Amino acid sequence: MARIEHLTTQHVVGKHIVVPSSFSEDCAAANPLIDALWNDVLGLAGEGVAENALVRFAITTPADNEVPPLRINYTAAVVTEGDFTLVGALENVQLEGGYYAVFPFAGKLDDLDIFYRHSYLEELPRLGVSTRDGQHLEKILHSPVNGYLEIEVWIPIAQ
Repeated sequence: MARIEHLTTQHVVGKHIVVPSSFSEDCAAANPLIDALWNDVLGLAGEGVAENALVRFAITTPADNEVPPLRINYTAAVVTEGDFTLVGALENVQLEGGYYAVFPFAGKLDDLDIFYRHSYLEELPRLGVSTRDGQHLEKILHSPVNGYLEIEVWIPIAQ
């Protein structure tokens, strides 16, 4: 069930790439690139840190002027509970504060693009909210196992 949340600004670390969006015909091409990026970030950030101490966020912003965007900037980012030494290959990243519509997703990775289209095109209008410019977030609750994923999708909304 969707909910509205206010997020305070947070500082995290990560790396980014440009990939096809869920609205692009070649959206499936993004998955192996995103997997490789996460492996890199978790390998760098995870040195000496317990895996359950890493809170994972995927941050996306449009990478083109299309509406909806066909390419997105995708950042794999982590924040830890406690001290964290920045690894040279990771960048400082800021999670933007503000109001978000939050949608839970638990299912097959192959169904994620359908979920996104449904959330943006049907659920947001049903909630009576409009999007605002800003970061779109995925809080990864459980890492993908055998193609199954549990996340919260955070869509920035005007308030």
